[in-house]
Amino acid sequence: MSESLQLLLDISDGPLFRFAFWVMVLAGIRALLLGVSDALGAYLTTPNRQDFWQKIRLRLLWFTMPSVILRRAGLGGSNAMHRLHTGLFATSLIFRLTVVILPAFMIEHVYIWEKALGIRWGTLSATMADTLSIIAIVTGLILFLGRIYSPILRKIEAPWSFLKPLILIIPLVSGMLAMHPEWSPVNYYVLRLIHALSAALVFLLIAFGRMLTSMHTPLTEIVPDAEWIAPESTETTTSTAPAAG
Repeated sequence: MSESLQLLLDISDGPLFRFAFWVMVLAGIRALLLGVSDALGAYLTTPNRQDFWQKIRLRLLWFTMPSVILRRAGLGGSNAMHRLHTGLFATSLIFRLTVVILPAFMIEHVYIWEKALGIRWGTLSATMADTLSIIAIVTGLILFLGRIYSPILRKIEAPWSFLKPLILIIPLVSGMLAMHPEWSPVNYYVLRLIHALSAALVFLLIAFGRMLTSMHTPLTEIVPDAEWIAPESTETTTSTAPAAG
């Protein structure tokens, strides 16, 4: 391994990793505090508690199964398209879970977390890590192709958001090949560098790019009445807003 490659690995595994990780953590804390603040403000100022809890249900559905809201908003398409969306969002849940579990519990990553945070926790076995990696890669590809296939999602989603599954699986593919160098013609240290750089990119995009959501489009663009504090002018449209339960 050349000195320049060793230097790049040292930077990407060390300062760059820590920087990207803490940016993600701080951005997550900020988003959580803002969300709690908005929800608390709405709870205290909304006269109708039923309306407040309806908005909570809408947000939970938007995060887990947006196809329900799309259909009730008149954007679900045919029955076949609705089934496609339901399958895609179920796949998205599996994909997002594996993408979170893998980096948190792989033994190599836990060692890095221990160096960065000073704490250690349980790890996945090698077989389980490989299995979850394959599941994540396959579901990510299905999600990418299925979203592109949907004319409804192509219409309402930002163009770059269709690349999110591919961006998220780059660290998984490079990491899996680095763990099994006999499977890859690419140099082991180059794979490690790709893995580290792509992981740092994912951390930064999670902080600013809604990477771990099923839909990139905000809920309020589909259901304006889901705003925490609805404008007074929307009083006439409230009765037509899709119900979530």
